[in-house]
Amino acid sequence: MSVGLDRLPGSWSNSTMTSITTSILAAVRRLWSYFAPRQARVEPLQVVADLCLRSRRELVVENATARHHLGVLRRTSGRQTSGANR
Repeated sequence: MSVGLDRLPGSWSNSTMTSITTSILAAVRRLWSYFAPRQARVEPLQVVADLCLRSRRELVVENATARHHLGVLRRTSGRQTSGANR
């Protein structure tokens, strides 16, 4: 018995490839919107209030902490190095 490779089984057999792709993309978008983390909007007024109400020392400490975290992240990122660069 020969199976036609140009046909899909069941209810998909009458659908075009475009409609199948559209259906799959719609399902993926619904799943992504359900599981994706929500991004909180930051209002410009909140940023201005945050910067104005905090002391310079607090801002410098936060900046130093962020720089330290970036340095650690760069060291542990798992970059591949070749033998010639060592």
